[in-house]
Parts: sequence; C-alpha cells; structure tokens
Amino acid sequence: MDQPSDRSQYMEPDEVAEAALHALLNDDPKLRYMVVPDQGEADATINRSIQKVVELNERQAYSYSREELIAMLDAALAISKK
Repeated sequence: MDQPSDRSQYMEPDEVAEAALHALLNDDPKLRYMVVPDQGEADATINRSIQKVVELNERQAYSYSREELIAMLDAALAISKK
C-alpha cells in the first residue's frame, strides 16, 4: 500500500509521542500500539497482519485449518481483554 502523499493524513508528532510515553510509563503497557490517522488505515493495518498470518500458514508442514485459526484468534482476543 502506498503511503499518502498528503502529509496531513499522518498522525501529529504529539499523538505518536503520547503512545510512546504510554508504552514507557504505564504499569500495564500494550504489547503493540497502532497509531493511525483514521479507521481506513486501522483496517488496512489489521488486514495486512491477517494476510501475513495466512501466508505464513499456507502449504506448511504444520499448517492450521480455518477452524483452528479462528480458535487461536478467539483465544488471543480473550487474553487481550484481561
């Protein structure tokens, strides 16, 4: 995906710094921070990550079925809500 040519679509430095400060100073920091300008970029970021999982899983000696991948996603979501 091409990066936007309009620099106003990027997050402000203060917003990026806030995420970094939260990661450094919070007692319970997130494992990852997604600092994006809008829902469309958030969707694209998540979709790229899912595509990487699909590519990593396909045609491997130890690949997982759709149902197994969904169970893994459900388990990961349950852990992240704690």
